Amino acid sequence: MKGTRSGIGLGALALLMVAAGCGDISVESAGAAPGWTDTAGASDGFGAWDSGQQAPHADAGPTPGGGQPGDGSCVPVCDGKQCGPDGCGGSCGWCSGNDSCQDGVCVLVAGCVPACAGKMIGLEDGCGGVCAGSGMGIGLAPGGAQDAAYFRALVQQGQVPSPDVLPIEGWLTEHGTSLPPPQTDRFVSLHGFLGLFYDPADAAPTVALQLGMNSAVPPEAIEAGRFNLCVVVDKSGSMHGDKMEMTRAGLLQMLDALDEDDYLSIVTYDDTAQLALPPQKLTDKAKATAVIQGIMAGGSTNIHQGLSLGYEQVMKHIADQGAMPRVMLVSDGVATAGIMETPAILAMSGSYNAEGIGLTTIGVGQDFNFELMHLLATQGLGNFYFIESGAKLAQVFTEEIHYLLTPVANNLRLWFRLPDGFGVEDVYGFEYAEEDGEFHLLGPKPQYTVEPGGTPTDPGQGGGETPQVAVSTLFASKKNGLVMVKVATPGVGPVKALEGLHFASLHYAYDLVETGETESFDLDVPLGAMDFDADGGFSHFSGAIMQRNFCVLRAGLAMKEAARLFHEAPDQAASRSAAIAQLATATTLCEGINLVVNDPRLTEDVALMAQLMDNVCGDDCLPQP
Repeated sequence: MKGTRSGIGLGALALLMVAAGCGDISVESAGAAPGWTDTAGASDGFGAWDSGQQAPHADAGPTPGGGQPGDGSCVPVCDGKQCGPDGCGGSCGWCSGNDSCQDGVCVLVAGCVPACAGKMIGLEDGCGGVCAGSGMGIGLAPGGAQDAAYFRALVQQGQVPSPDVLPIEGWLTEHGTSLPPPQTDRFVSLHGFLGLFYDPADAAPTVALQLGMNSAVPPEAIEAGRFNLCVVVDKSGSMHGDKMEMTRAGLLQMLDALDEDDYLSIVTYDDTAQLALPPQKLTDKAKATAVIQGIMAGGSTNIHQGLSLGYEQVMKHIADQGAMPRVMLVSDGVATAGIMETPAILAMSGSYNAEGIGLTTIGVGQDFNFELMHLLATQGLGNFYFIESGAKLAQVFTEEIHYLLTPVANNLRLWFRLPDGFGVEDVYGFEYAEEDGEFHLLGPKPQYTVEPGGTPTDPGQGGGETPQVAVSTLFASKKNGLVMVKVATPGVGPVKALEGLHFASLHYAYDLVETGETESFDLDVPLGAMDFDADGGFSHFSGAIMQRNFCVLRAGLAMKEAARLFHEAPDQAASRSAAIAQLATATTLCEGINLVVNDPRLTEDVALMAQLMDNVCGDDCLPQP
C-alpha cells in the first residue's frame, strides 16, 4: 500500500505540553465484597503503569506517604480509582478524551468535553470533574467497528439481534478505557494488563490479557491535518425522511470542522451516481452548503457506482501527499441497483484501498446492511460507525471528524509469548496465528486485503524479515483502544504457579504514517498477587481498570452468545434457558465488580443485559396472574 501523510510529523513530539509524568501508581483495597477486592497493593502497582518519578505540582500539599511530591518518599494511593490525582502529583489513570474524571471514575458527560489541554492533574475540567492527564495526548484505536450501537438499539426495541451485529472490537472500543500516561519517546504506547478469575464451580480459570493503546501526540497535531476527502451520500428512497435529514444536518456541521486548505468533493447516488461537488479546496463553503441542502432522497441504491465515483474524485489529488486521501460513505447500505453482490463491491473498493485511499463507513438508521458496511470499513483500513440519532451524527461529523479520518500508524504488528502450556482461545475482533509458541495478530476479523506471510520478528533487531502480518491501521481517537485476548489455561495449578512472575512477553512494531519509518518495542505483563477466597476461588486484576474491563468483555461475550443460542432454536425452551443463564452469570459478575469500581457504564451494561434477557424470555417471563 502506498504511504499517506497527515499533519503529524516527527517534530510533533516537540509540541508536547510540559506536563507532570506519573509516579509509581498502586491500588489498595476499596473494602468491597470478598472476591472483588483488588490486591495489587503498593508493591505490585499496576504492572506496566510505572513511568518514573512525578515532578511536583505547584499546589501539591502533604502526601499519604508522609513525603512531598517528587522527593521519592511519596506512596501513591488510588484506592481502586480509575482516574484522578494519586496523592503524589500523578494520576491514577488517564480517561478517554471525552470523559470527565469524577470521584475516581471516568464519566461521559452529555454535551461537555473536558477542557484539560495543558492543565495539571487535579484541576477542574469544566465538566464537573478534574483533569486526569488525558488533555496531554490522544487515544489510539484500531480501525473497524467503533461501537456496538446498532446491537444496542435493536435490543432496546425489544428484539434479540443476530450475534453477527455485535462486533466485540466495537463493543470494547466504544467503552474506552483509562490508561497510564503514554511514553514520550514513541508515537504508539502499548500497555498490557491481566485479568484472572476462578470460581470452583467453573471448569477452568478465566484469563484475559488486555492491550490498550494511546499516544503522547498532542490533539492539536491531529487537528492540523489536511484532507483529500470525498463524501459519498446515499440519496435513494430508503434514505427518505429522518435519515436524509440527519445526513444533511451532519454534512453541514462537517463543513465547519474542515479548513479552507482541505479538498472536498461530494458524490450522491440513487439508481446512478452523480458528481454533486467536484474536488476543490474549501475556499467557498457557501457553494458546498448549497449542494448539501439540495440533496433529496428518491430512487434505487447503486452503492457500487457511487463508491467507485467517489474514489475517482480522491484519485485526482492523490499526488498531494500532504492531504490524507479518504472516502466517507454515508448510507443505509442496502444495494438494490447496479452491481449488488457484496464480493464485487468489496473487490472494487479494495482496489482503491490498495492505492492508499482509506474508507470510513457510516450506517444510518436501523435497517441498513450491517455486514456490507462493516466489511467495507474493515477492508478499507478505516472506521465504521452506526448512527441512530441526529445528536450522534452531529458529534461524529464535527468534533470527531479529524479523529475518525486520521491514521497515526500503519501496519501495526503485535506478537507475544505465553508461559508453557498456555494458549490463545480467541483474540476478539482479530484474526491470529501461532507458530513455535509465538502468537501474532493478522488483522481485523474478517479482513480481505492483508495476506499473512513471514515469521514475526523484531525489525528493530536487524535480523529476519519484517513481519508481513498487521493488526490494523491505528487511528487517532478520543477513546483509548482495546484488544482483548482470551487465554486458554492448562488448569488451576499452572495458573497459581505463575503468581508473582511475568505472564506474557509482548513485542510490537509499526510504521509512522508520514515517514514510513518503523519503531519497535517490547513489553512484559506481570501476574501479581492473587486474592484467594475461602471456598478455593481466586482472582487477580492489574488494577481497577482491568477489573472494570473484565466485566465489559464478559458482558459483550455473554450477549453475543445469548443471541447465538436464541437464534439457533428460538422456539425451544432449552435454548432460551441457556441464553438466559449466560446473561445471568455475566450480570452477577458485573454487579460484583461494580461494587468496587462504581462505573455508570457498567450500570448501563447490566441494564442492557436485563433488557436482552426479557427479549429472550418473551411472554414466558411475564408475571403470571
